[in-house]
Amino acid sequence: MARANPSPGGQLLRNWQRFAPLPFGKRLFSWAVGQTAPYTGSVGGVYTDVRPGYARVELADRRAVRNHLASVHAVALVNLAEMTSGVALMTALPPGVRGIVTGLSIEYVKKARGRLVCETHAHAPTAVTTSVTHDVGATITDCRRRRRGPRHGALASLSSGRRMTLSSALAPDTGTALTRHAHIRVPLICGPMYPCSNPELVASVSKAGGLGIVQPISLTYVHGYDFREGLRRINTLSGGAPIGFNALIEASSKTYHNRMVRWVETALEEGVRFFLTVAGQPAMGLRPRACGRRRGVSRHHRNEVGAQGARRWR
Repeated sequence: MARANPSPGGQLLRNWQRFAPLPFGKRLFSWAVGQTAPYTGSVGGVYTDVRPGYARVELADRRAVRNHLASVHAVALVNLAEMTSGVALMTALPPGVRGIVTGLSIEYVKKARGRLVCETHAHAPTAVTTSVTHDVGATITDCRRRRRGPRHGALASLSSGRRMTLSSALAPDTGTALTRHAHIRVPLICGPMYPCSNPELVASVSKAGGLGIVQPISLTYVHGYDFREGLRRINTLSGGAPIGFNALIEASSKTYHNRMVRWVETALEEGVRFFLTVAGQPAMGLRPRACGRRRGVSRHHRNEVGAQGARRWR
C-alpha cells in the first residue's frame, strides 16, 4: 500500500521557523530554496515572511536583474512572483496533495525600479480527490513607496504594481519510494522478458508513467536492433521517459561478460540510470569504469524488486 509523501509545505514551514530567527537566517532559507530550484534562486529574491498560505519576498534592484531601460527585467518580475506564490501555495496545501504549475499570466502597468516586494495570500482546497486547477495571485510593489503609505499611491492602486496569476494542477499524492527513486509516476515495473520485450512495449510502459526495462538479448538478437539505436528508438517512442536496463551476469563466459559490460557502458551514455541485475553477483557485471562518473545511477538485484524487497519500495 502506497504511503503519501510528507507535506512539502510543512517541511518549508519548519525550515522557516528554524532559520528565520537566526542572524542571516532569512537569507539562508532563501539560499536553500534556490538550491532546490536553481533557476528560482538565480533572481536573488529574499524571503522576509513565510506563514501558512502567505509568503513575502523582497528583490533588490541591481544590474544583474535589469533590462536596457534601466528597470527590473520583465522575466525577473515573473520569477519573483512565481517564487513567492509557489511557496505560499505549498504551505497552504493539505498533506497528501501536490501541485505543479500549468500556466502563468502577468500584467505590467509601469516600469519597476528600486527595491521591490512581492506578496501572495494563497487559499488551497481543503480536500482534493482528483486533479483540479487552482489559481493563486501575486502582487509586486515598490518597497519604498509602501513605507510611505497609501497616500503616495504605491500599494492601494493597481497602476503602481504588477499582478501575476499562477495556475497550478493539484492532485492527490500517490507517490511511493519507487516512483521517487526512479523518477516515474506509476509504481509499476515492466519486467524484462525474452523474447517479447520489444521497443514498443518498453516505451509504452515508460510513456504511461511506469518503468519499462530493456532486455538486451531480446532487443538485439530477436528484434534485430543495434543496441544503441534500439535505446534511441525506445527513447523516441517514450518521449524521453525513464527506462531501465536488464544486466544479465554471466561470469563463466568472458566473451559474454565483456559484451554485457559494453552494453552497460552504452546504456549509461544514452541516459539510462536504473539497472536491474539477474543471475550471479551484481558486482561482477555493473562496474564499468564510467559508472562512477555518472550521477543518479542505481543498481538493483532481482531479489530487491521481488517479494523479499517489496517493503523497500512502499
